[in-house]
Amino acid sequence: MKIVFLDIDGVINTKNKRQELELINLNLGMDWRYNNIFCKKSLMNLLDIIHHTDAKIVIISARRFSQVIIDALEVQFMEYGLLDYLIDNTPIVNEEYKHGAGKEPEIYAWLKDKDIESFVILDDFIPVFNELLPNVIEINPHDGITLEVMLLAINKLNGETK
Repeated sequence: MKIVFLDIDGVINTKNKRQELELINLNLGMDWRYNNIFCKKSLMNLLDIIHHTDAKIVIISARRFSQVIIDALEVQFMEYGLLDYLIDNTPIVNEEYKHGAGKEPEIYAWLKDKDIESFVILDDFIPVFNELLPNVIEINPHDGITLEVMLLAINKLNGETK
């Protein structure tokens, strides 16, 4: 099995998209927080990663416990054909570090006793990774999952080097 460990903020919930939505909210008085909050380009590129690798998605974001975010994620993943590939969240290994600093041990805990062929970690904040750094693809939080990120992820997941 191939896995994409996916952060949310800065990866599919980009700074550019949030600024656009905040402007809409300010000018139109619409509550954007619960619908269409993720970057379309990032979701489309994530879908291409999944289609070219047959990978599954595991959420590593500290916001994986926010029901509002999970509801929005499920709606958007359904819309983009990603929901069937979303299989899990990483567990909390240490309650003290559940807001980001514990991502590496949480990924190790999730990987334990699973038959994993390859995996990538898509995250915009990489200082929390040490041993898993070769699997991390650093995301620019303004742009999200770009074409370059998509191609790199596909190559890593399929064991290709360029």
